[in-house]
Amino acid sequence: MADFEKAIALDPKNAAGHANRGTILDTKGDFDGAIAEFNKAIEIEPDNATIYESRGNIWRNKGHLERALADYDKAIALSPNSALGYYDRAQLHYLAGRLPAALADAERAAALDTRWAGALSMRGMVQEKLGFKDAAIATFRRALALDQTQQSAADGLRRLGATP
Repeated sequence: MADFEKAIALDPKNAAGHANRGTILDTKGDFDGAIAEFNKAIEIEPDNATIYESRGNIWRNKGHLERALADYDKAIALSPNSALGYYDRAQLHYLAGRLPAALADAERAAALDTRWAGALSMRGMVQEKLGFKDAAIATFRRALALDQTQQSAADGLRRLGATP
């Protein structure tokens, strides 16, 4: 934290310094302080998709789903080929019970990064919730083939009575 304080003191318009300080505050549970730092970072660098994604995650964790959605939408608009933006938005839609939207975003994330087991696990979770058992099993198996430590995929297979 001290390094970021120094960087910001030397250059108050250091967006990365504010974003990094926001990340540290987030991990310490100071969500309001973290959001304030991400707000400063966005003022300095309004075209940085990663900053919007990070602030969106804090809003989501605070239960402010519509604010999180706005940040994820902005991140995707700024970086439409980033799997992470679609993954984050898929998680949000899943939590909000908007399963068709969650599935569309999870599928887009998995298509953008075909080697990301986490995106596949998210897609499998949505498929499972929608009742697409066979598709969910296939997706969870594919996720585990990419990453044997993908616990959410293993748990999904267990819930569906399937083996890896």
